Amino acid sequence: RQMCIRDSVYTGLKHSLAISEEGLIYSWGLGQFGRLGHGNNNNIKHPTLIESISRTRFIQVDGAPNFSLAVSESGQIYGWGNRKHKTAFNIPVDVLGLGEGGELEISTPRLLSSVE
Repeated sequence: RQMCIRDSVYTGLKHSLAISEEGLIYSWGLGQFGRLGHGNNNNIKHPTLIESISRTRFIQVDGAPNFSLAVSESGQIYGWGNRKHKTAFNIPVDVLGLGEGGELEISTPRLLSSVE
């Protein structure tokens, strides 16, 4: 099946994300830290549907070297990948805003918050 891409695409050094015309998210690239959202750390060479959020329709995707973010049509924000990042001063920051504790790698998209 051929995927037609909408205008929201993220292309980084380590992975890429795209939204199809149907609002589904596809990812590919290096899977380390769960940054692709497929529930593992496997590398993927071709755009692959993120199955765990395929019932939700998305309007925007973005990312950074080790994590990814997406906004649904209803304003929900999802995140996945390495949730800890060290600043230039070596201070750890929870980039996904999940609070203290918990796992370092989020390998499937997790609802973070909603935008009104």
